[in-house]
Amino acid sequence: VSDGPSTLGSIRIPIFVSLCVIWIVNWGIVFRGVQKGIEMANKIFMPLLFVLTAVLVFWSITLKGASTGLVAYVTPDFSKLSNPKVWIDAYSQIFFTLTLGFGVMIAYASYKHEQSDITKNAIITAITNSAISIVSGFAVFSTLGYMAYKNGVAVEELAASGPTLAFIVFPKALSLLPWAPVFAVMFFVMLLTLGID
Repeated sequence: VSDGPSTLGSIRIPIFVSLCVIWIVNWGIVFRGVQKGIEMANKIFMPLLFVLTAVLVFWSITLKGASTGLVAYVTPDFSKLSNPKVWIDAYSQIFFTLTLGFGVMIAYASYKHEQSDITKNAIITAITNSAISIVSGFAVFSTLGYMAYKNGVAVEELAASGPTLAFIVFPKALSLLPWAPVFAVMFFVMLLTLGID
């Protein structure tokens, strides 16, 4: 590692400063109390995220070329099931979205009553997670269909995954909405809040 203006020995100053800011924010959340901060914000932002997702879905299916994207979304290609990478990607996605193995579920469980039906709660969580993913897929693939229509290419050539969906396709979809800047800021503030939560 070469020393430069933004490094101090082997410490990279921009990364170190960013890490310190995150530590201070986390300390502030814990000091102030989760219930008075993030939990209260989620009572507002979680329902708002559902509403915004619904608006995004209904708006995106009205775009030109959206039907092409929707057909690509709902048409299964069973030949892909023999590809192990598809299964690995599917397991990775579900582990990521349900935050399995990260200790988050243990934290959630600590808030539950001892008499809570944990099996029922786990089933509700898994079904809700999958349902939201499926519904969001309509917005994503409608927008991909629109982008394919505008660029004169097939939807498969624009296929996106992972962070590309959140940071390329969703901004494109949000930019097409009326009052786009307001919706875009709301959407990414909600993502940030949910990420901190």
